[in-house]
Amino acid sequence: HVAICLADIAIAGAESLKDKRNVLQSVKARLRREFNVGVAEVDAQEARGHGVLGIVSVSGDARYLEGQLARIEEAIDRWTDGGLVWFEHTIERHGPGEAFKFDPESPDIAEET
Repeated sequence: HVAICLADIAIAGAESLKDKRNVLQSVKARLRREFNVGVAEVDAQEARGHGVLGIVSVSGDARYLEGQLARIEEAIDRWTDGGLVWFEHTIERHGPGEAFKFDPESPDIAEET
């Protein structure tokens, strides 16, 4: 199972992009250290007042991922003094023979190259 999350975080008091990035770097480091997840800033990079983090985790147990996501959501809100604006997630199941499909002709791929 693969958990994919987006978290929009309000950055109170950020007077510059540097201030914002410092807050997000701290949150990303704590998420990696405490939850062993992949995390990156994925949107609103030039917005001073908020940032969007993409978070991924992989497990053989969907229930474990559900619990982990609940703990991550609570932790982000706590670490940012209630700055979590929204938190969305999905859990996808991928088993043997269900590998991710890569289509180099996909419009999404073509737009990025």
